[in-house]
Amino acid sequence: MTSPLAAPTPLPAHVYAPYYETYLAPNTPSLTATAQASGAQYFTLAFLQSTGKHSCSLYWNGNLAQPLNYYNSDIASLRALGGDVIPSFGGYSADPGGPQKTIEPTVPDSIAVRNGLPSARRCRCPANSSSDRGRLRAAAGARRMLGEERGTCSAPRSSVAARGAARTRRAPTCVRRAPAALDKFQPLDHRMKETGTAWQLRQPGGEPTVNDHTDAAYDAAVLDRLAGLHADAMAWLEPLVSALGRLGSYTTRFERALALARDGAQRFVASPRVDSYHSVWFELHEDLIRLAGRRRADEAEAGRA
Repeated sequence: MTSPLAAPTPLPAHVYAPYYETYLAPNTPSLTATAQASGAQYFTLAFLQSTGKHSCSLYWNGNLAQPLNYYNSDIASLRALGGDVIPSFGGYSADPGGPQKTIEPTVPDSIAVRNGLPSARRCRCPANSSSDRGRLRAAAGARRMLGEERGTCSAPRSSVAARGAARTRRAPTCVRRAPAALDKFQPLDHRMKETGTAWQLRQPGGEPTVNDHTDAAYDAAVLDRLAGLHADAMAWLEPLVSALGRLGSYTTRFERALALARDGAQRFVASPRVDSYHSVWFELHEDLIRLAGRRRADEAEAGRA
């Protein structure tokens, strides 16, 4: 078992701490190597996430292969150079959808002490922050696209149901088809999650380990699975494209990402920094949820997202 880190020194009053993308592990230089190459001494480790909606177990990127002590030796080396890290909670993939609430993230004492992390300063994220306004605008845009009238959050359920029924009767074909299409999407989404997990983790002997992508045959087999999923997904998407032409852009982006991945550009499988297959998939899923008049939080609660 990895021993805890020594107690950290206080952070300066003003500090430059760019994101260090833990979700790209193990395909990233170490913290120490990055510090030596860039001159930066402090890094924001992105992101700490739980393994599920109601879980209090934290992992880097919510990945069981990246426990809290995953970076201990690297952090120790960075501290020897006079630097340190700041843990960041959440991240894009942890967003349940819908407007953000006011939050006050801190590093729990048990986590900070046991793992030698500096306790983060309490940070309030106001409800009128730019990211929140963006989500509200997106939600409003989706409602306008669906033809939904303005209403209040306190509207009676019967009123909401009546508006929904009226909207369905007058909605375009693509919107009427969206709920059924979303239901048919679920088995495909399950396969995508399994394929993404296989790309990031291997399980020799049943024990999950990080895929370091040194086994070309293994990676090729995963890409073959992705290609099979792609063929089925495009057959599922075709009738939706005929009803709503703008969805055709997803077909083009999927095909480009898959082609680049098969040509050796590994980041086009799941990296959030490029228009990867997984990034396009997540965007399509969100688009479909909104077309169906649903919320990602509700879909996640029902085990469908």
